[in-house]
Amino acid sequence: MLQVGQKVRFDSLQFVGSSVEKMKADTIGTVVYINERHRWFSVLHSENQRSSFKFSEIGQNVYLCK
Repeated sequence: MLQVGQKVRFDSLQFVGSSVEKMKADTIGTVVYINERHRWFSVLHSENQRSSFKFSEIGQNVYLCK
């Protein structure tokens, strides 16, 4: 399943509100922390930025890279 060091792909602008047409920014990041107990993980991307996702978002908002 999910492991520290694994690459993931997601849209880093998905939750940015804007009145302008929706832009898509596919981003590749690396899993740096997994919280098994609370079922979420943290991803490092774009020059030291972090985003966190719930396990339930895998396959919907975030995709595992092979």
